[in-house]
Amino acid sequence: MFEKTRRQLTVFFSLMLVLILLVMTVLFYFVLSTSLKRNENAVLNSLYDKANVSWDRRKREFVPRGPGFRQPPQLRTGLSPSPTPGTAANPGSGASPGQGQEQEPRPGQSPERRVPEERRPNGADWNFLQSTQYMALTDDSEATVYVLSQTPGTRELMETARAAVDGGQAVLGKRYDVEKDGRTYALKVYDWSEANGHLWIAADITEDQKLIGQMRLVLLGFAGCLLLVATVAGYILSGRAMVPIARSFQRQQDFTADASHELRTPLSVLHSSLEILEEEKSSLPPFHRTVLTNMGDEVSRMIRLTESLLTLSRSDSGAEELNREPANLLELASDAMEKMRPLAGRKSITLRLDTGEASSSTSLAEAAPTVLVDQERIRQLLVILLDNAIKYTPEGGAVSLALEQDDAAGGCRIAVEDTGIGIPSEQKQHIFERFFRSDKARSRQEGGAGLGLSIAKWIVDAHGGKISVESELGKGSRFTVELPGEK
Repeated sequence: MFEKTRRQLTVFFSLMLVLILLVMTVLFYFVLSTSLKRNENAVLNSLYDKANVSWDRRKREFVPRGPGFRQPPQLRTGLSPSPTPGTAANPGSGASPGQGQEQEPRPGQSPERRVPEERRPNGADWNFLQSTQYMALTDDSEATVYVLSQTPGTRELMETARAAVDGGQAVLGKRYDVEKDGRTYALKVYDWSEANGHLWIAADITEDQKLIGQMRLVLLGFAGCLLLVATVAGYILSGRAMVPIARSFQRQQDFTADASHELRTPLSVLHSSLEILEEEKSSLPPFHRTVLTNMGDEVSRMIRLTESLLTLSRSDSGAEELNREPANLLELASDAMEKMRPLAGRKSITLRLDTGEASSSTSLAEAAPTVLVDQERIRQLLVILLDNAIKYTPEGGAVSLALEQDDAAGGCRIAVEDTGIGIPSEQKQHIFERFFRSDKARSRQEGGAGLGLSIAKWIVDAHGGKISVESELGKGSRFTVELPGEK
């Protein structure tokens, strides 16, 4: 019992820890990814601001004419236009010879530091762009791409991006993630009113994506290891927490068993003394006879209570063993019915034993189910169920005991049905608990302690069977016991 509780506590605490770890992992991952994206967006916006500053600083002319571009009064080329696939370049666009070629190095500038013309459109310097950053300009018709960055592959990346983002109709200011050649790029499109076009800015964020993926694996691995450690620690700690509970329960069991044993002797003496007095009962005055009868009833009730407590105490400690042997249920049922018939007669309750119909060549005893059980415990089970049914059935009612053979499972089914007060639906789940009484006033009047059905459930469980109850308030109850066949 305590091991089951320990496992339940471990599972409960493990689930709570899983929930906490899940929330923390998701939160940390969300904060990390949000921070990286915020930084990436800040880089793109910073490049846009730098482009504006560089452009304004050297603003003298506009970019070369393309579809939809304004024709400036004086044109000095510095951009390298590239038509989209399927669009021919305009030979009369006004591009000067040598467009896209590198300038001669300035005095003191090494050849490796040369700034080509396509990095200085309109005289603006785009050297602030790093090797992982890309920038291009398109006109209103989005038909021509003007490469602004010196980074190789800029034109191909922009062509791929234009085809990937919203079918070429990019939303200004919206961030896009573009995949190309196994790498990931963050892309934004800005309005470039100076050239009557759009400025496309991209940055390689592949390393950031790898970092997020690695962090995801680290978080999952860390959470898994921590969960394993916490589960083991929770199992150990729950075991330690169960120690004082187990000790307290053991002391309670010992006290119950000792008290039951100690009470049995004086109760047996009282019962024997009352039996002697019963022999002289006829010579006693009426009042004394009434007192003697009441004493006998109370002593009998105390003996039953003591036996019930002792039985439950033994069942909890596992000291109660079953003596299984083949038994005819009809004989056990008949014995129980005869024992309870006087109690039913006091309330004019009809007792009926139903064993089904036997064939003409088979006796009723031979047709009755035979199972491998502890006969005394099954007889006690039948008495408890019949006593409970009679106790909660009003005068003039009926109680039936039915025996059925379960051919499919090889076992048998016992059903005790009454026409009593019934059980409220909210109390059905507690009906087999110790000291639980559905109608407390009636139980006190009848002398019940609320232990009978608990013992009945223990007997059924010890035999590997099942017990259930069906009840309708005001119409009665039906207790069904299913016992397995011979093993």
